[in-house]
Amino acid sequence: MISAAIIHCPKSAERAVNVMRLLEALPTARVVLDQGDGAKTMLNGSRTGCWPLARRAWEAHSAESTHHLVLEDDAELCEDFEAHLSSTIEQAPGAVLSLFRGRRDCSVGTVMPVHLIAPFLTWTRESRHGERLMPHHDHMITEACIELGWTRLYTAPSLVEQRQFPSLLGHDHISATWFERSPSRVALEP
Repeated sequence: MISAAIIHCPKSAERAVNVMRLLEALPTARVVLDQGDGAKTMLNGSRTGCWPLARRAWEAHSAESTHHLVLEDDAELCEDFEAHLSSTIEQAPGAVLSLFRGRRDCSVGTVMPVHLIAPFLTWTRESRHGERLMPHHDHMITEACIELGWTRLYTAPSLVEQRQFPSLLGHDHISATWFERSPSRVALEP
C-alpha cells in the first residue's frame, strides 16, 4: 500500500487549485500545510528553509503503508499515475524513487519505502549534512542516499512534471528532462 502527502504552501491560488487536482487523483493523500515554517522563513533569511514542512510530509505516512509518496503542490501527474507508480515500485521495492528528473535535484515527487523514513529523519538531525546546513529536502534526500548507501533511482520518463507556477523561493523553473503525459512504459535509471 502506498500512502501520500502533498506539501502545500497556501499563499498561491494556483497552487491551491493544483492541490485540488492532486487530491482528485489521489483522494487518500494528506495535505501538509505550510504554517509559516517553510518558504516564509526561507524568504526572511532563515536557514530553516523548506525542511520543517517536508519533515512533516515524510512523517505523515500511514501505519499500514509499505511506501510513502511526497509531492510538492506544483506537481502535475502523468495519466494513469497510480498504475505507473505501483508498477515502478514493483521494479525496485527497496529503492528511493525520484519521479522527476530535471537539470538539478528537485523533489517534485519522491517515493520512499516506509522502513527507510525513520532512519532518513534521524540522519537529517544527526548528519554533518543535516537540516541545519541543507534547508531543502531534495538536497537532503540526495545526500542521505549517498551517505547511507541507499539506491536512488529515477523514473524514465518522469511520472510528474513541475507546473510553471512562480517559485515561492525565487528559484528558476525546472522542467523535467523527459515527461510524457501518457507514458506507455516506465523504466528506472540511476
